[in-house]
Order: sequence, then C-alpha cells, then structure tokens
Amino acid sequence: MTPGERFDQDEVLRFGDPWHGLYRNGVIELPNATTRAPGSSPSSGSSFAIQIPGQPAATTPTEDAAQGMTWLNYAIMTGDDHAVYGRPMGNNAWIYIDADGVPWRAVLTGSSGTMTITLHRFGLFDTAEETYSDSISFVWISGQDMKVDDVDSTGRNAALVFRDASNNNVQRVFLLTLSGPGATFTVVVEDETPDPLVSVDAYSFPDSIWGAGWHRTDELDITGPYPFDNYGNLVGAPSGGSVSKALPLMAHYSSTTTTIVGASLVGDTFALVTFTTYAETLSVTTVDMDNLFNVDYYYGPLGAYFPPYHRVTTVTGFERISFAGLDTEVSNEWSGEEWKWPPFDDSETDETYHWVDSTYVTHVVSPVTIDEHVEPAPLSHWSAGGTFSSGTVKGVRVANRVYGLDVSGGPGSGTRFFVCGPSSNVFSTAPDSGSGLSYATAHPVSSELVTGQSLVCWV
Repeated sequence: MTPGERFDQDEVLRFGDPWHGLYRNGVIELPNATTRAPGSSPSSGSSFAIQIPGQPAATTPTEDAAQGMTWLNYAIMTGDDHAVYGRPMGNNAWIYIDADGVPWRAVLTGSSGTMTITLHRFGLFDTAEETYSDSISFVWISGQDMKVDDVDSTGRNAALVFRDASNNNVQRVFLLTLSGPGATFTVVVEDETPDPLVSVDAYSFPDSIWGAGWHRTDELDITGPYPFDNYGNLVGAPSGGSVSKALPLMAHYSSTTTTIVGASLVGDTFALVTFTTYAETLSVTTVDMDNLFNVDYYYGPLGAYFPPYHRVTTVTGFERISFAGLDTEVSNEWSGEEWKWPPFDDSETDETYHWVDSTYVTHVVSPVTIDEHVEPAPLSHWSAGGTFSSGTVKGVRVANRVYGLDVSGGPGSGTRFFVCGPSSNVFSTAPDSGSGLSYATAHPVSSELVTGQSLVCWV
C-alpha cells in the first residue's frame, strides 16, 4: 500500500450501512428472515429516503444477501430527530443534495424575525469543516412549535408545520425550498397555510320545516306554524294576540368542518393533510297541539306559551383524513330524544335519561358509535360530529407519512380508530381499543404501511 493511501484495494466497491428492514420489538427484521440489533433505536416511526439524483441501482452480492444485507442507492433518515447511521441530527436538520449532487447537512435556526439555514459539508473524513449560510425574514409566533413534518428525496424541499403548543392544532404551514450549489445556495419559504385555516360549510336541507310558533287572536283564532326571526318574533303572523313557541317541526341540516393536520412530500410533491368531519342532523318535533295555549304552560317573563313537545334527533356522518390522494374515513351515528313537560317522571326512567329539571328530560336512544366503537360514557346531546364521550375526535400525525384518527380527552381518550399512509390504511379491529395501532411507519420508497403496539420504523 502506498503511504498516504487508506486502502490497499484498487477501489472501494461498497461502503455504508447494509442493514435495512423493519425495526420492531427492538431488532431489525432482515430480508433473510433473521434479525439484528440496531446500533441505536429510532425515536419514532418516521422514515425518509435521501438520494443523490442519477445514482445507478445498487446490487447486493449473493454472499451479502445470505447474511441479511441489502445495499441501497439511497440513505434512510429515521425518526423525527432525523438520524443517519444511528446518529440523530435533530428535527430541524436534514440532508440536502445540492445542484451539483453534493450532500450537505442543512440546519434550520431562527429568532428575532429571521430564519437561517446553515449547510455543513456531509460525508467527508479528515477534512476541514465547510459551512455556508443564508437567511430570510420570517415571523416567529410565541406559543407555536415548529416541526419538519416531511422532507423530499433530495432534501431540497421541507414541509414546516407550526402547531399550537397547548393543543397541538396546526396553525401555520410553510414549504421551504433550498436550491443551487452549496457555496451559493438560496432559501425560499412559501406560506401554504389555507385561508380560512378551519373551513366550515353549513347547509340546510329543503325539507326542513322551521315553523315553530303559533298565533292566537283575541277572538281565539289560532294560526301557524310560523318561523321566527332573529329576535324571536313570528314572521308573517298577525299583530297583537298571544304567541305559543316550540322547536322547529323538522330541522334538517348538515355541517362540514375541515382542518389541517400536517403536510407531506410523498413522491416529492407537497400536499396538505386534511381532517374532515361531517354531521347531518335530522330533528323531528311533535307538539301537543291540544295545549298550545294552555295557561299551565304560560311563562310570564317571556310573554309566551311553551307547550309540551317530544323531539327525536338522529345524527349521522363521517370522519375523514385525506392524505396523498387517499381518503380514509369512518362513519358515525347517534340518536336521542327529548321532552318538554314529559308525560312521566324520573321514577319511570333509567340511567340513559338525563333530567335537567322536572319539566325537561333527554334520552340517549343510541350512543355515539364510530366504526363499531361505542362511546363508554354516552352523550346526552350530540348536535354536531367530532365528539366521543366528551372527548374530541381529531386527526393526528403519527409519523412523517402516517396519520391517525384519535380521541383526545373524555372517557374515550386514547382510542385510535385507524391509521393511514400514502397508499393504504389499517382500521382498529377491537372496538373501544386502538392499542394495536399505537405506532406505525410507512416505507419512504414503497409506502408499505406497518402498525404495532410498540415502536416500528423502516430503517
């Protein structure tokens, strides 16, 4: 070997980490059906592929494959701390392949109205550190935590998502783009936050009968029902006389709410990940027409009669996560009824009845059920979707390319209905339990989705 040379071979044929597979139960499951202890465990199920463009396909010699090795033409960055070869770089750092195909470690920092990206030459041995920086103006908001939700295959694009530090709800989304050679690279940040941040679409079906008031003249002529205006007055009724008020005879309406739960770069294409909840409500009210103007039901402070009624309400809908062109959803339903001046007393009812007072009672006919998961503490009212035993049903980021539908708060807290990846999904098979979906990972190249009760990650 010539002095100064590092190897006595003519060339290095392969160099790197050939131990790739699924990290599960503390080991890497290798392609030859054996396992291997990792140098370090990933911090989460996030898995990113970083590739220098134009690299030829890698081949694994037979003797290497027999030992469980797999040689790749790309690197895998694992966990939300972005570890390479088992060494974490931090969530605010990743590998950037510049315009010349040279790899750099990009580190994002920011303060006082500025965002800075610093490049550190990556992958060299025994050389002086080479660094370059570029800064842009950026507004940082107190109480918002930034996460690099995803990175594309060259590290030239990164999805930056800012979430509320108190409830983890998405507040802002940006696409950060690096371009050019390392020494002269530039940074561009585009605001991808939708306006409005939360989209709400309400609709009233044409079969609704909003009339709920009756008028009686001094001559005791009764007409109605009439709808109410915003001040509680009967619209179209004669002046003077007496008024009797009840709930609308048929209220049929829907509400669709869409929020942002993250951002992805599947296929190197930026896209928002959305969570949509839809609820369609149908309430039918039967009014005791024989007692519209019974003095027993007159309330002096409001100057109106409030006759007995029975109301039946059903709510149906769905919760959906839309991710990389794949919609994953579960249906929901709830039904209940209520009485004003009920024709029975509390001695005739059970725990599914909720007595507000002696004149008003509600009854849960069918508890909230989401994809066969029945709420453990039935809600006495459910006028809109998105709740489960007083908890909030919400979409959550599980890993960089995996999202789940969870319950936060209330007796149902911890329930996970499903997880979804770029091309597939897995639903909870055990009602009232999502423990088998506590962890999930999507392969950064094939998008294969794997779930588990303990940490899983493609490495």
